[in-house]
Amino acid sequence: MLRNRICAVIAASAVALTLFSASTPAFEGYVEVTNDTGYTIYYLYVSNASSGDWEEDVLGSDVLSDGETIRVDVTNAKSEYFDIRAVDVDDDSYTLWNVDISVRDVTFSLSDLDGNSAAYNSFDGYVEVANDTGYDIYNLYVSNSESGSWEEDVLGKDILYDGQAFRVDVRDAASEYFDIRAIDEDGDSYTLWKVDISARDVTFDLSDID
Repeated sequence: MLRNRICAVIAASAVALTLFSASTPAFEGYVEVTNDTGYTIYYLYVSNASSGDWEEDVLGSDVLSDGETIRVDVTNAKSEYFDIRAVDVDDDSYTLWNVDISVRDVTFSLSDLDGNSAAYNSFDGYVEVANDTGYDIYNLYVSNSESGSWEEDVLGKDILYDGQAFRVDVRDAASEYFDIRAIDEDGDSYTLWKVDISARDVTFDLSDID
C-alpha cells in the first residue's frame, strides 16, 4: 500500500543527455499524480514529451489506490513537458499529453479514460510547413502525436523546395498535437515533436536536424 505521497525518480539516460545543447539547461522538478478514477492503478508512466516513447513504470511493485497520490521527481529532463499514462486494475488506460509539470499537477478521473468521447474531441485544422533548411525536402510526415506511428508522406510525388511552404489539412484528429518530420534530398531528417498546430505553424531549419 502506498503512503499518500511517495517518491519515484526518473533519471534521463546518458544517451539522452548527450543530446542537450549547452544553451538548453536540463529541467528538474516533480509532478504529483492523484488517482480519482475509482479503480486501483497498477502502472504509471511519466515520460518527457520529446522522448517519443514511454519510460519505465514508476510504480514498480507498488500500486496507486483510488484516492491516493504519488509524487514523481524528474531530473535531467529535456523540458518541463511530459506525457503521463496510468493503467488500472482492469487494464484500462488514461493518458494526458504534453503536461507542463512546472505549473500543474495531475488528477486522473474517468473523463481521462482513453477512447472516452468526453475526453477526445475530433480536431480539424491545418499547419503550414515552411522549408528554410537550404535543401529541398522530399518527404514530409505529419502524424497525430497520439497515433504512435508515422502516417503517409503528405508530399506524395511533390517536393518542398527551399524557401517554400506547404499547407497540410487535418480532419478528425484525436487532438491538436502533431509530430512533424521532414527528410531532405540528402536523406537527413528534421523532427519536431508534440507541435500544437492550433497555435503555431512550422518552419524547418538546420537547427532542427536530427
